[in-house]
Amino acid sequence: MLARLLALAVAAGLTFVSHNVASMMAATGLLMAAGLWLQLIRLKQLLGIESMMPAFDRNAMRVLLGFGAFSWLQAVSGVVFGQVDRLMLGISLGAAAVSSYALCAQMAQPIFGFAASGLHFLFPYLSNRNASSSSESLTRPVFIGFMCNVIFVAVATALCCCLAAASCMHGQARR
Repeated sequence: MLARLLALAVAAGLTFVSHNVASMMAATGLLMAAGLWLQLIRLKQLLGIESMMPAFDRNAMRVLLGFGAFSWLQAVSGVVFGQVDRLMLGISLGAAAVSSYALCAQMAQPIFGFAASGLHFLFPYLSNRNASSSSESLTRPVFIGFMCNVIFVAVATALCCCLAAASCMHGQARR
């Protein structure tokens, strides 16, 4: 998560230095690769293993593919439909519009990701609370969770909008 936040900050900072998409993508790629490498090292330490090479078990693969087929289909569909808007925008408005849109979309994606990961603890808590008491006791925690989510999304969206506006003004001032 730290590598992703750092990559977003570096990409946003690079908009003030240069409007070169290649440098932003290169910086993001390097930071993501470094984050992945550190995660793999930590995972090897936690598991206490020497090699991370996967072992192939035919029965386990059959169970995974049978159980996870719909999840895999949903993931692939998400990737495909997540790119269709960029393709349609590129066809209709050109490459300049796609590059601006893609950068803005990339900067906005963590908002809902962080909000969702922050609320992951809420559903087991509510389920436990619902099993042990009445459904009326769920009103307050649901309201507090909802309001925290709304406030976080509003503040993060406002911050992204301010950064985008500042970047646009900085880009126009350089011309």
